[in-house]
Amino acid sequence: MVQMGDALSVDRAMSNFNNTFMFGSKVQLGYSKQAFLSDVQQPHTLPDGSPSFKDFMGNKNNRFLNPEMASKNRIQPPTKTLHFFNTPPMIGENEMRDVFVEADAPRPKAIKFFQSKSKNTRSTSERSSSGLIEFENLTEAVEALSIMNHYPIKSSGGKFPFIMKLCFSSSRNPQNRID
Repeated sequence: MVQMGDALSVDRAMSNFNNTFMFGSKVQLGYSKQAFLSDVQQPHTLPDGSPSFKDFMGNKNNRFLNPEMASKNRIQPPTKTLHFFNTPPMIGENEMRDVFVEADAPRPKAIKFFQSKSKNTRSTSERSSSGLIEFENLTEAVEALSIMNHYPIKSSGGKFPFIMKLCFSSSRNPQNRID
């Protein structure tokens, strides 16, 4: 069971993910008869080693911690193209593909780095790079997002890894799409 912050979030999850496929299975979602999930003080360990209960409300990777943060996020239905950001500034296409392959995630079909608006160079503020990653189909994109979102990527010059962020692409502009 998953508890969302409000009824609209539940409806979005249902409409966007119900009956999608990932990892060889069809995702089927339904409304619960329970009004809320109560905290589990001592969760047991599942066969894969993960806990049977986890609260993500205070997690630093939660982009919806408060209404102000949530208003900056544009929720998109699943697409076969993912937007990535917070990756090492000079990571190349081959290195980016290798990150996915090493994590046993679907291999990207195409990768496009965003160009800087002020220069004719890649959009790599001195701190990170961003762009689009296209997959062969929707199932591969959903699997890649579930495996690779918040994935640490080592940087040659840095002490700490970059934590890659992924979301479904909202790009409607053909210039920003991957050819």
